[in-house]
Amino acid sequence: MMILMMIKIMMMFVINKSTVLSGQVVKKELRDLTVEHELRLQAFQKRSQRADASRSFLQLQEERNELLKRKRESILDIQQRSGLKKILLQKKLAAVTETLEKKETQLCAAWSVCSIEPTVRSNAVSKLEQTRDLECQVSVSPAAQLPVSAAQLVTSCMFDLQEYEAAAAQLEEQLKASGGSLHDFPFRPAKKILKDAGSDQ
Repeated sequence: MMILMMIKIMMMFVINKSTVLSGQVVKKELRDLTVEHELRLQAFQKRSQRADASRSFLQLQEERNELLKRKRESILDIQQRSGLKKILLQKKLAAVTETLEKKETQLCAAWSVCSIEPTVRSNAVSKLEQTRDLECQVSVSPAAQLPVSAAQLVTSCMFDLQEYEAAAAQLEEQLKASGGSLHDFPFRPAKKILKDAGSDQ
């Protein structure tokens, strides 16, 4: 009986010892699993951060591409508008140039009328009248034309001189505003034209 008791005690001791050992094993496994879980969680967080960073990078690239596209479109639009404006300015310049050339012709003809012999004066008067009629686009029959007195002609020429000076000044301002060079500006002041015409006589 005593042996039986001792066997039971020994068995209980073995069971307790194995239970303690298995409890330690379980604790160790639990620690290992906890560490593994933490490591995997950190790896997952790093991966998700990298994925977020790559997503935000792609979003930034798309925004940059959109901004570059808008910039290119704006530049093209500005170039087209400036090209159209340049064409319009060239047309205006051509029209003003033609007008100023007509005025210069009229001034030269008027100076000729005022400074040359009476025989040649009548030819200059008719030339001036033809130029004025062409500019105003008024068709007047020769029978309806009245003789022009010298005073009327000088008064008319003074008005033409003022118009010429105003048109030349306007053209010069437009050239400066558009960035054009005044080096090749084809129109001289009216006084210089009259002076040169007088020196040619």
